[in-house]
Amino acid sequence: EEQESGEKYRIVILNEKIIYIRHDLKPVIKGDGNSSVKQLIKNYHIVNKNVNKIKNIDEDFILQRGYKLDDILEKNKEIQITNNLSEINGSKLNNINIDTIHPDNIRMFKEINKILTFNLCGIDYITKDLSIPYYNSGKIIEVNVTPGITVKFLEKKSVANRFIDALFLPKKYS
Repeated sequence: EEQESGEKYRIVILNEKIIYIRHDLKPVIKGDGNSSVKQLIKNYHIVNKNVNKIKNIDEDFILQRGYKLDDILEKNKEIQITNNLSEINGSKLNNINIDTIHPDNIRMFKEINKILTFNLCGIDYITKDLSIPYYNSGKIIEVNVTPGITVKFLEKKSVANRFIDALFLPKKYS
């Protein structure tokens, strides 16, 4: 299986219209000089507002960064504590302006939706930069038929408007 380095994005498409693109940020803990790695993970969702608790802790991943769960993390030292990038596992989510995406990437995302004949889907995509076309940097990880549209993203007026507009488009596929 090929590996791709970069950042993870979720592209949500409804009736061949891109509703939003979000950037899933890696859960990172920051040391205070007093708390153990385990304590910092436990308090992660308290320190970082609007994120879920980290449920899947990869001790081997933490060991690779030179720490054990009981080690005290130095003040201001930051480490990524899991490679499981998911909203339900503490990832911070950042809405990306669709206008900043390379047009070839936009066409590819829509074409994937069309080929798979999904009215609604979420494409998980890794790239170093969404403004670079997919043929220079980027890989699709998976396509989800239930992308998990969250209220947090629909709170943004432009996203909500695109969602409502797409709801009233004719369904392309049965």
